Amino acid sequence: MLDRESQMNSTIVQWSTDGNSFIVMDQTQFEEQTIPTYFDNRIIFTSFLRKLNRWGFRRIARSTHTHYEFTSPTFRRLGGGSAADTA
Repeated sequence: MLDRESQMNSTIVQWSTDGNSFIVMDQTQFEEQTIPTYFDNRIIFTSFLRKLNRWGFRRIARSTHTHYEFTSPTFRRLGGGSAADTA
């Protein structure tokens, strides 16, 4: 999901530089465009945040109000490199 979305919509969601987390760049567009692509039921961003928490993801403290960065100990980008390296 993230590889596809970060290549198609890098202004909405993208991998972090080190590939250890992902960043939601535009919460509104993520809620309106990305979430409906991967979830059957329309959910709002706060519900998505609860799901991430339940799946073991944590928000990185350096995230800003407009950018949300999430990581999990078992969540890594496969194949190495950053999104910028694959462009």
